[in-house]
Amino acid sequence: MCMTKNLLIILFIFPAAGFAKLDLSIKLDSFVKKSKSVQVVNLGTERVFTPQELIVSIPETKPAVPVKKILVSPKIAKLPNLNIAKPSPAKQIFSVNLKVETPPVQPLAKIDDPKIQNADPSLKEIENIQSDEYKMIQALIFFEMQKKYDVAMSLFIELMDTTQFKAQSILQYAESAYNQGLYSEYRQKALMAIDETKDRSLKQKAMESIVNNIKFLETSDMEKIDPIIQDSNIDVSQNDEYLYKQAKYYIYKGNLGMAEAALNDISPKSAIYLDSVILSTSLNYRKGDPNAAISKLEKIIPTIENDKKNKNRNILILTLARLYFQKGKYKESYQNYLKIDRSSPLWLQSMVEQAWAQILVGDHIGAAGNMFSLHTEYFKKTYLPESYIVRSVGYLNLCQYGDALHVLTDLDNRFKQTKDRLDKFQTENSKNNMAYYDLVKAWFSNTNQSEYNNIPRSFVVELAGHPSFTNVQRQINNYEEENQKFSKMITDFSNREQAARQRIVTNKSEYQTLKNQKASAEMLARNEIRNVVADIEIQIVNRAKEGLKKMRDKAQMRLETEKSALRIVAANNLKNRYADFLTSLTKLLEQEEILAYEIYSGAGEHIRYQMAGGKIDERNPTALTPEEKNSYKWKFRGEVWEDEIGHYRSSLKNVCANDELAKQGEQ
Repeated sequence: MCMTKNLLIILFIFPAAGFAKLDLSIKLDSFVKKSKSVQVVNLGTERVFTPQELIVSIPETKPAVPVKKILVSPKIAKLPNLNIAKPSPAKQIFSVNLKVETPPVQPLAKIDDPKIQNADPSLKEIENIQSDEYKMIQALIFFEMQKKYDVAMSLFIELMDTTQFKAQSILQYAESAYNQGLYSEYRQKALMAIDETKDRSLKQKAMESIVNNIKFLETSDMEKIDPIIQDSNIDVSQNDEYLYKQAKYYIYKGNLGMAEAALNDISPKSAIYLDSVILSTSLNYRKGDPNAAISKLEKIIPTIENDKKNKNRNILILTLARLYFQKGKYKESYQNYLKIDRSSPLWLQSMVEQAWAQILVGDHIGAAGNMFSLHTEYFKKTYLPESYIVRSVGYLNLCQYGDALHVLTDLDNRFKQTKDRLDKFQTENSKNNMAYYDLVKAWFSNTNQSEYNNIPRSFVVELAGHPSFTNVQRQINNYEEENQKFSKMITDFSNREQAARQRIVTNKSEYQTLKNQKASAEMLARNEIRNVVADIEIQIVNRAKEGLKKMRDKAQMRLETEKSALRIVAANNLKNRYADFLTSLTKLLEQEEILAYEIYSGAGEHIRYQMAGGKIDERNPTALTPEEKNSYKWKFRGEVWEDEIGHYRSSLKNVCANDELAKQGEQ
């Protein structure tokens, strides 16, 4: 049988006497054609040979060749007898319990035969993708794949007006804003997404986004967020930022037990662990358990004591010093006050508190010396009226009555007029809280002036240094920066549009050059494609720019409203702090009169004692004296060494009469 492509030839051979008849059939694809008859050929008979006719000639035999002598094999070497030790019987390592039976195996459940349904190949109508769906796909490509969040934002802005994608686009817009550093916009839209959707999966996604970025939300937002989190499947036990925000919220609500539980769950390895310790110590103090706060701080402070760049270092040390002071551990308190870094805004206040600790243990020389260092020209722009009282008390306890009275005179000369100015400002602005904000704002605008609205610069600086103002003002500044970021995004779009138009001009010029040079069609096509790409980019950028302009206008209105509210909060806080300062200064000046009476009285007793023959022996303090290498006798020559402040000691001696001799003199 022979086959070539689709042609198949089949030969059928039928034996007959001396003949062979061929029946040739040709089959081509699906039909067969019969060939015409083939001529019969006579081939004759085949010749038959008999054995007699076959003569075979056999060649003659040759003589045999003698075989060579075989070489003798070498003798077999005998191996020496080897004494091979018999192997010791194998030790039994483990035994096999041959009686253990294999556990019974339950027979497999019977599986029913599969039910096969007949196919129903019927045509169904295909739903076409709508324009809004295309827009959402395009926005998600920009957001998730290309990371072009500004362009994605503009598309999500358009989709916010649709019913189908409103909630989803609000959430996606919020996350795009977050990636652009627009944290206020993120907060506002993420909270809006929770209200706009009834889809549980979308609400779950919105809550997960909020939990992950909780530090950019306000503590007041927890009132809305926390109940939803409690009812959801979101695990926040490992989210330290959330726990910290939750603790602050519970403290605000007065639920100290829940606040403490949240703080205890924050990991010691967390970046905000020290912040949580500060909050926790404050919580312990409010609960009337200062010992627990001291115990925490004693463990934490040694780990950060040498890290002066740590933002929490000074506040933790100051807190421990104040707790020691309250517990009457003045020596420990004094040592911690000395650790506060001099570059910290807390340092000057800590020096005054340190001096009080010295006063309370009888180290009047140290207290007077340190306060004297704060009354030099080096600190003439600071507001520290209390330091004059501390210094005067120190001199009084040293029986240096003249120096004590002189310090009170300095206090009166420097701060009596200041008090009158403060009273006047408070009276004039009793109903104008924003005047206090404008006062601080004037100082920020020009820090070189000595007075602002007749108020000394030193007072304004101290007024603006409290967290009750700085934290609120920081948020206002963040809103200002967010406005600038919106404007910058729009400016960047304009620059990208201009660059794309310039590329089109350049490409057209190149196209003409290539055409003149008879460049290949492929090169010309590439040039045209670049123009198409640039033109599409212009359309996208223009569309994005218009969308962002629309959203920026709304965002600016919202930010201005929130900034106005924050300014009111800041102004109220400044007014309250101003009132506290004025009250404190008034009490200090009132104490000046009492202290002056004590000075005059003490001086009279001292003079009478000496006139009665009493002897005065100089005595050295026995408590809270700094280490000898850190102690500096105060001999002021117009220069103050910053690293020595806090270690100065007055050169004045204790000239008070011996207590026993004084009592005898009185008798």
